[in-house]
Amino acid sequence: MKVLAVSPLASVAGAEVMLLRLVPELRSRHWDLEATVPGKGELEERLRKDGVRVVRLPLGLPAQRKPVSAVAGLARAARVVAGADVVLLNGLSTQRVLQAVRLRRRPAVLHVTNPIVAAVPAWSRSWTWSVVRAVITDSEVSAAECEAAGAPADLLHPLHPPAWEGVMEPRAAPVDGPGRVGFLGRLEPRKGIEDLIVAARRFLRGRTRASVTIVGAPSESAPPGYVASLRAAARASGVMDRISFSGWRDDSGEALAEFDVVCVPSHAEPYGTVAAEAAARGVPVVATRVGGLREVVVDGATGTLVPPGNPQALAAAIAPFLDDPALRARVGAAARERALRAFAPGPYADRVDALLREVVGR
Repeated sequence: MKVLAVSPLASVAGAEVMLLRLVPELRSRHWDLEATVPGKGELEERLRKDGVRVVRLPLGLPAQRKPVSAVAGLARAARVVAGADVVLLNGLSTQRVLQAVRLRRRPAVLHVTNPIVAAVPAWSRSWTWSVVRAVITDSEVSAAECEAAGAPADLLHPLHPPAWEGVMEPRAAPVDGPGRVGFLGRLEPRKGIEDLIVAARRFLRGRTRASVTIVGAPSESAPPGYVASLRAAARASGVMDRISFSGWRDDSGEALAEFDVVCVPSHAEPYGTVAAEAAARGVPVVATRVGGLREVVVDGATGTLVPPGNPQALAAAIAPFLDDPALRARVGAAARERALRAFAPGPYADRVDALLREVVGR
C-alpha cells in the first residue's frame, strides 16, 4: 500500500525529523512512500537520499492565492493524491490539501505537531472528519488541546515520537565536562531562549569553566531581527564570552552528546523532541513545566522542571548540575533508562503502521 506524506516546510524542524525517522520504519513494514514538499530544501534532499519519491507541492497561504492559482493548486494536489491509499498530513497547515483528498475519496491521518493556540478553521467544516479518520498527537497534553479545539475524542491517538532513528540505541554521553549547557532547536520566541540567556548571568558567574551553546537556526515563523536581538541580549549579559551561537547542525544527536546539561526553556511545547533525544543519550534536562515536556521529563528523577518565563528558577535548576558531576551522571542514567523504554522507534512505528492500515481498511 502507498502512503503520501505531505509536509508544509522545505527545511527540517521537529515534525520533519519525526517524518524522516518514520520513513525507514514504514518501508520495513512494506509501505510504499511518496512525499510532498513545498519547495527545494533540506527535507527534499534527505528524503531523496532515503530513496523516497518527492513531489513539490507548494501550499502557500490561502489569503495570498488568487482564485485561478487556487483552482490550479487544487487540481495539482488532486493529481498527487490520486495514487495514494492514505495521506499523512504532517502538521496543521497541510490541511490546505484536504479538499483534494476529499475529491479523490482518500482517507487522511493528521499529525498535529504544534501547540493549539487558536481555533482550527478546517475543523469547523462539516466534511472534515469524514476525510480525516485519525489524529496523531505527540503527547496527552496535545491530545487534550485538540479535543478542546473540536477534534473528536475517539479519533485522537497520543503517541510519543521516537528519540532516535534505526535499531541501534544512541551512545551515552559522558556528561563529565566542565559544565556545558546546551540549547538545541529552531530559534523563535516560543522557545524561551531569552530566558536562558538571562539565566546565564546567574549560573555562569563564579563558574569560570561553564558555558552555554545555542545550536539552531531561525524558524520560518521567527520575526525579522530575532536572532540579532538574542545576540544583543547575550552581549548585555556580562558573560558573552561564554555564550556562543553555533548555527544549525544536521547531527543533532551528536550535538546533544557534547553537553553536560540540556536546557529546554520553551513557553509552549506539544512534546519536547530535544528533551527526549537528550534523555536517550543520558544527558540530564532542565525544562519548563509546559505541554508535553511534563510527559518527557520526570521532575526530580530524569531532570528538573521549572515554571516557564522564569529565568531565576531556570538558573537555580541548572546550577546544581554544574556543581555536581555525580548528580549529572545519576540523573542522566535514569533519563536514559526511561527513554530507551518509552521513546524507542520500533514501538512508535508499529502503532503508526497499525493506525494507517486501520484507516485504509475502513
